[in-house]
Amino acid sequence: METSGNHKPQQGPEQLLLADAGVAADLRKHRQDPFNGDHSPLLRIAIALERLADHLAPEPQDIVGTNYVAGKMGCTPTHVARMTRDGEIPISCVAPGCGDGRPWRFRRARIDNWLETR
Repeated sequence: METSGNHKPQQGPEQLLLADAGVAADLRKHRQDPFNGDHSPLLRIAIALERLADHLAPEPQDIVGTNYVAGKMGCTPTHVARMTRDGEIPISCVAPGCGDGRPWRFRRARIDNWLETR
């Protein structure tokens, strides 16, 4: 199935019960070829809803800010910035192009790993 923009299909229910027909439609087949000769209104709505849900629940960002780290640590964003400036948070967790008067940014995977090990 062709995708448009940032749409990236998520794993979802593989079958949809079509109430009016009393049959289950295989969504895997329809992800590859959405209409494959079947123009059932319920099937079209199910596909549209799946696309909408994928759009409204995007993948988490790779770069996060001090608010994210503060929420995980249970402190304030100011405290996170101070810890970063003082070297308490490893530089490997810090995203390039931040600090020196710009907001601190962190690589999500690395900061999450550091938070788990501390």
